[in-house]
Amino acid sequence: LFRGVIRCAECRCQITAEIQKGHHYHHRSKKRAPCPQSSVFLREENLAQQVKEAIEKVALDDNAYTWMVKELERERALLTAEKVHNRISGEVKTQEVDERLKRLLDMSLKEIITDEEYKEKKAELINRKFDISEKGDSNGDWLEHFKNFLTLAHQASYIAAGENPDAQ
Repeated sequence: LFRGVIRCAECRCQITAEIQKGHHYHHRSKKRAPCPQSSVFLREENLAQQVKEAIEKVALDDNAYTWMVKELERERALLTAEKVHNRISGEVKTQEVDERLKRLLDMSLKEIITDEEYKEKKAELINRKFDISEKGDSNGDWLEHFKNFLTLAHQASYIAAGENPDAQ
């Protein structure tokens, strides 16, 4: 059941299984150099209990899961509102930069400023416009990844509660 899935904590060798006296015993494979754990044999039932206890440590109960999902949804709503605000703010700032570019062009055409000053100020304003468009992109992918993590941790509580070691 656990063969090839679990490794020795000491030497990182894979754990293998063999049948003796009708029971499955798990132990470190002997393909590498000696290890202090090489003589430790563990019955499958005991190993299943250890796996169950490890799963229970990371499992979320129903109340914690529900609360965390609600908080996550609240965070998603705040992020959506922030995106809308940033988009509108960015549009306003972009319009301001466009107006300044128009005035700059007018000043250049009226020969109020030199071509060198025009090119310098235009590059500065275009860079600012680019920076404004970049700031609007806030990524909410972490919310979906975190929700998936919460779901797995919540399901772990049901897996650990089950009696079938194959499900674990």
